[in-house]
Amino acid sequence: MTYLFVILSLTILWLTVLSITVFKVLNHYRKLIRGVSSESLQGVWEKYLEKEKQNEEQINNLLRDVLAIQEKSRSYIQRLGVTRFNPFNDAGGNQSFAATLLDENGTGMLLSSLHGRDLTRVYAKPVKGYKPDGFDFSQEEQDAVSIAKAAKH
Repeated sequence: MTYLFVILSLTILWLTVLSITVFKVLNHYRKLIRGVSSESLQGVWEKYLEKEKQNEEQINNLLRDVLAIQEKSRSYIQRLGVTRFNPFNDAGGNQSFAATLLDENGTGMLLSSLHGRDLTRVYAKPVKGYKPDGFDFSQEEQDAVSIAKAAKH
């Protein structure tokens, strides 16, 4: 009789474990197909795979756009250098300056301003690869290019 009671108890315990497991599986299945009207699980998976394909296309488009922006940004002004100086003994202070505006490759322009008592003159010179492009640089202009070249972007 005790064997029968042990077997019956084990059977009831086993049925309880199986019932809980089936309940959890059904609950999970219901969560999977939530919002889907009487479609099979295959239909749910097809929708999921279609959405994943759309997401992959969007990610690829975004990656392409980011790469294009990175390539284009190399030509943006990224390196700046400024030096102030006094080119004339009779004018007081460092009112003159040389300023460089360069891209990632050291190409851009150099602006020089020479300030005197009676007038101020401004010059622009092209820069290519951190070097003069057609015009010689004064020492102050070379210093401004060196500052721009050393600048972190």
